[in-house]
Amino acid sequence: MASSKNAKLETEIDALKVRFLEEQEKVIALENYSRRENLRFMNVPEQEGENCANFIYDIIENELNIDVENLQFHAIHRVGKRRSSDETSKAYPRPIIARFLCREDRDSVLKAKGRLRNSSQHKNVYITQDYAKAIQMVRKVLIKAMFLARKKGMKAKVVDRNLVVNNNVYNVGNIPDNLKESSTLNSNSS
Repeated sequence: MASSKNAKLETEIDALKVRFLEEQEKVIALENYSRRENLRFMNVPEQEGENCANFIYDIIENELNIDVENLQFHAIHRVGKRRSSDETSKAYPRPIIARFLCREDRDSVLKAKGRLRNSSQHKNVYITQDYAKAIQMVRKVLIKAMFLARKKGMKAKVVDRNLVVNNNVYNVGNIPDNLKESSTLNSNSS
């Protein structure tokens, strides 16, 4: 009798785990949906008293060659905790989030982001979508694997929550061992 109760409880626990994962995915989807008008501008040097909006307008107009006359934003600001001046110089600057009023404007900027590669003034700056935190953590692992693959001469890219290497698609749970950074993957996969 006790074993049948245990079996029933284990079945219920398994069902709750599945439901929890489904609910987690719904929360991630909602968070992503709320970020759909945002873009992240990465590696933009920080300066005391800076005006993030001026930088964003400048890069869109002068580097991406997009007319900014009718371009409007809900908000433009840095995210994350400001680093103190005594922290290591290796620390990356905080990203700038730009929340567009018009989704089409956001999409045109995202489409033109490749033009930044040819920039002499903003060499290290790049633009990415603003993903939910859970997706950002997964992508961080995938991007490290992508760079390892490229270093080994493979054709690799990250698309959403997938790593594509030589036309083979992987997720964070099945990255080939030769593309794993053991310390990074083990700490982020749990």
